[in-house]
Amino acid sequence: MNFHGVPYTVFTEPEIAWVGIDQPAALAAGLPAATTRYDYLTDSRAQIYGETDGFIKLVFDTSNGVLLGAQIAGLDAAQVIAPLALAVHAGTTATTLTEMVFPHPMITEGINKAARQFRP
Repeated sequence: MNFHGVPYTVFTEPEIAWVGIDQPAALAAGLPAATTRYDYLTDSRAQIYGETDGFIKLVFDTSNGVLLGAQIAGLDAAQVIAPLALAVHAGTTATTLTEMVFPHPMITEGINKAARQFRP
């Protein structure tokens, strides 16, 4: 069982969700890691619902671009974490995430936009 790919969600207001490891845990494990962030403030769906407080944070291994983890706070966090859990489980890279297409207007578009910010 790959427990790094198991998503966790707390149904609070706002929702929070995470999968894999965060940057401090990655660095403590000796992995070179960097984070990218997408803020809901610029998201079309968050603006439609008036819930612009939130973010998607992605943690990548800088040596190979593999997604190590993700943290989300805000609208639809429990749903947005699902594709990221699959990505962590599969060892998906930032390049692959930038090439994925998500429906508009959906919060999941932020995955693609956050991945585009990754610089090894």
